[in-house]
Amino acid sequence: MPKLKIGWIIGEVTNRPTCNTHLRPKLYKLTHLNTERRRRREEEEEMERREQHKKSRVVKVQSEESWDFLTTQANNQGCPVLAHFTAVWCMPSVAMNHFFEELALRYQDILFLAVDVDEVKGVASKMEIKAMPTFLLLREGAMVDRLVGANPDEMRKRISGFLKSIRSHKSTQA
Repeated sequence: MPKLKIGWIIGEVTNRPTCNTHLRPKLYKLTHLNTERRRRREEEEEMERREQHKKSRVVKVQSEESWDFLTTQANNQGCPVLAHFTAVWCMPSVAMNHFFEELALRYQDILFLAVDVDEVKGVASKMEIKAMPTFLLLREGAMVDRLVGANPDEMRKRISGFLKSIRSHKSTQA
């Protein structure tokens, strides 16, 4: 009686040699399908990233004048400001960009600003930015809170606490 050999596909028992050349077209087809699925998934993810970029609520500060204009407008409307001081060469800052975008979508009543310290040095100097990333929470033109470093959990806590204090302040005035 000939020895039974186990083929490439689990559970297939054959009397053929172990190389199973008859399965190669099937394996090629499976590999090709996986490659196609991966390519489609990557294209869909890229489209989502582009769509998110279009919907961005984060305003990039281009100059000291735009900083002054945006913060003044926010103050006039009673809108708090969260500024992310960043630099393209700072990997923790770059890593926080996506998280900052998520925060901007979640907290619609805050103005989110991104400030590149190399492009807008005057603002970085005026706000005494010494390290990146630095996040400043401003209300009525005054700094309320400062967070230095890439710490998403701490940022969520501080924003939540800040918004609770604003709401309780508004309810006591009413």
